[in-house]
Amino acid sequence: MNKLREDAGEEDGPSGSEWTISDYLVAMAARVKRLKLIGVDLLDAACHTVRHLWPGADPPARIEDLKNYLQASDERLDEWRQSSARAGADVAMQFVLSWHESMEPEKLQTIRQSGKFVTLPDWVKRRQDAAYRFAEYADVETFHEDPNAEDEEDEIEDEAGAAAP
Repeated sequence: MNKLREDAGEEDGPSGSEWTISDYLVAMAARVKRLKLIGVDLLDAACHTVRHLWPGADPPARIEDLKNYLQASDERLDEWRQSSARAGADVAMQFVLSWHESMEPEKLQTIRQSGKFVTLPDWVKRRQDAAYRFAEYADVETFHEDPNAEDEEDEIEDEAGAAAP
């Protein structure tokens, strides 16, 4: 308490359990300052998170809206993972179709369960090595909407009666 008094420019006060109103005010002021710093840092971090998970969205104007965004962040992270998968799959298709232009993309909708690249460990490793090299070309910084998402969102909105953040 004496250190707090010194910081506040006051002289030494009573010792032991004899606190004055001034003592309590100085102690509360020291704690409020720290809580304010923590609150501002948390708010900045939360706003930063929302900006990156929902690029292009208007920043929340109210704490309640920010809370809703943060509560939906686990679902949004799943959406970003799916977006990255779409970006990676698109790059893989670009590579394959650039070498096999006569191939119909629809033929690649099914997987051959008996193919060498599926069953033989050495071939599986070769396939994975090639696929992982494609990853560097995938645009994972941009959110890629699911082309079928509109239909799903309409169904969810109809069921819930309101849109999610």
